[in-house]
Amino acid sequence: MSLVSRLARVSMQILATLLMAAVSSALVTRGSAADASGRLVIATSEHGAYYFHGTLVPAPYSIAVGYTIDSGDTLWDGIYINDIPMHPQPVRHPLSARDSLEKLREEAIWTAARGAAIPPATPPAQRVRLLGAAYSRIPGLVDSARALSDTQVVIYWAGSTRPDFRTFTGQLTASPAEGSKVLLREARRWGSYLAVQTAILTTSAGELIVPASRVPELNAEIADARKGVDRKYSMLREPRQVAEFRNPKPLPSRKD
Repeated sequence: MSLVSRLARVSMQILATLLMAAVSSALVTRGSAADASGRLVIATSEHGAYYFHGTLVPAPYSIAVGYTIDSGDTLWDGIYINDIPMHPQPVRHPLSARDSLEKLREEAIWTAARGAAIPPATPPAQRVRLLGAAYSRIPGLVDSARALSDTQVVIYWAGSTRPDFRTFTGQLTASPAEGSKVLLREARRWGSYLAVQTAILTTSAGELIVPASRVPELNAEIADARKGVDRKYSMLREPRQVAEFRNPKPLPSRKD
């Protein structure tokens, strides 16, 4: 093994030791071993801008991941900017007669999957079969639906003879270890966005990422939205995003 390879390996071992030491230190600070959970800061930034449902979160920013110690294993369970969760449960909006047929179908699928209440530990093949059965029970919109294989469901929508194939590749839910790696990578990504003056918006329509070159345009739209200006918005495309800047939500109370 070359000297460079040995140094790289030692550096990774040191990094892993420092991360675990930070977690252990946090646990000691929190008190009892039974309360084996907390948050670990992954990145910080004094740049960029983060909006939470129409309200600007003041800089500097701290990007952290939540963790839980379970039987000696560290599981990461969420991303936070200044203690605000990046991916809270999405807000579902009631459908209206003006919504497209495609949106009605997607909403019906989402509702059926949620209603099936399939346990997270269900094997992927069994999960696909259960989803097929749940889709087949969608009233009014579905003629029939079933699992074709361990990874594919076919839906026949009412009034259409064309099959709608839904394919699920790999595991439908990541293993805890793999999910932890994804969270850590994503936390670093959010930190890198803010470091280069990017604006991040959490809205009821999802997260919006605005590069630094278009932040002045975003700022102009936010100013007009706050004033109630009736105009065409190119950055805040969803009416509910504009509405949030007209009636911003208060920031959640920050945990110490």
